[in-house]
Amino acid sequence: MSENWKKVENRTNKELGAKPEGHYRRGKECPDGVNDMFSYEYTNTSNKLAYVNKELEDAERHSRGGRIPVVIIFQKRNLRAKGIVCLRYEDWRALHGEG
Repeated sequence: MSENWKKVENRTNKELGAKPEGHYRRGKECPDGVNDMFSYEYTNTSNKLAYVNKELEDAERHSRGGRIPVVIIFQKRNLRAKGIVCLRYEDWRALHGEG
């Protein structure tokens, strides 16, 4: 894990009022950050976000009255599966950030 990525994790934990726990502690996998309500896993990618960004842009265009746009993605042909909730990080911080 790069030093730059550790800085991103630490900054994000601070912004969200979370405490870092690291990936491994006492031989057990741990979340990257936790607070009273959430357990966070931080990740980055250089691809695969184009679809999610397009859907978020659509949700932003359709959003009215100051509502926060949210996209929920379900697996095709398995709509009873667990969905994934996506929203912009700045919106998440506005709702839950403490830093």
